Amino acid sequence: YDAVVVCNGHFTTPHIPHIPGLTHFAQHKHLLHSHYYKNPTPFTQHKRVVVVGAGSSGVDLAVELCHVGVCHVILSHRAGVASIDGGTEGLRSLPNLVQKPPIRSIEVVTKNDKNDHDTKYDHDTKYDKDSKCDFRFYYEDGSYSDDVDAVLLCTGYEYDFPFFGSEMCNRGSGGDGDVSVSHDGDVSVSQKCGCRYVHVSHGCVQPLYLHLFHMSLPTLCFVGLPWR
Repeated sequence: YDAVVVCNGHFTTPHIPHIPGLTHFAQHKHLLHSHYYKNPTPFTQHKRVVVVGAGSSGVDLAVELCHVGVCHVILSHRAGVASIDGGTEGLRSLPNLVQKPPIRSIEVVTKNDKNDHDTKYDHDTKYDKDSKCDFRFYYEDGSYSDDVDAVLLCTGYEYDFPFFGSEMCNRGSGGDGDVSVSHDGDVSVSQKCGCRYVHVSHGCVQPLYLHLFHMSLPTLCFVGLPWR
């Protein structure tokens, strides 16, 4: 071929945010990315669900969970106050939904830790007194929540080019890897593969001219990368 145009889209590989403790939580509780969300049935058995991200998917799914029997939905995001179609009244009218800042960390707590906690930080937290061990979600404002049963990640997608061969890519050697979640709930930690000639930095595919043409391989072109 004289040239290659890459048009594989970027709504396939879920973005899993780096949250300390998320890997441990996923090994014991329910963790799902919105890419694999089909219906709210798996969440109806949970009393407390944290939805991460307040884009279109995050707000829509948080509202849906509130209407299907989930006792308490926590919408964690960095948007300040999330809204429905530009208005905040729709979310404020849901008595079982609380908005929180981004999650700072997830830590294991014991029954004694819960008994000693300062209720001024999270006045709506209710916990099972018979629980021996659980997870505490700390938010960036210093507040926290206990007894989270499930996390639904509405955190967008990663740019991914799995079809590039070994000559184009080499595997990174540093870091602890990322949490990945399959559609059936399987969780794994894996190293990212960084391309030798194409790499992603801070959500930007590089090195491309005008987000289209590879600066070293001008016959390699990418289409639709800035589209969100």
